[in-house]
Amino acid sequence: INILKNKEASTKDSTGKILEYKITLNTEVKVNDFVTDDQILNQTFTFSLTYNVQDQYSDTVKLENKSVEAMINKTYQELLIKLSQNI
Repeated sequence: INILKNKEASTKDSTGKILEYKITLNTEVKVNDFVTDDQILNQTFTFSLTYNVQDQYSDTVKLENKSVEAMINKTYQELLIKLSQNI
């Protein structure tokens, strides 16, 4: 499993202050059969979410963490579907 997280400003106001972030999670999963070493799955999952900057920095961090958690859960669900189709 190889995961890459990218966060970038998606919206700024006229003064250049960031109002919204876009966070992208790219997850590459390779699964091999333990006995035969045959490749069962080679899949990349990519999900993105945007979230608004909050007044309190800690609230912004909480939103970012919730966004990442939601994308991890979505990746997990998609991975289970792919694995069940390949077995």
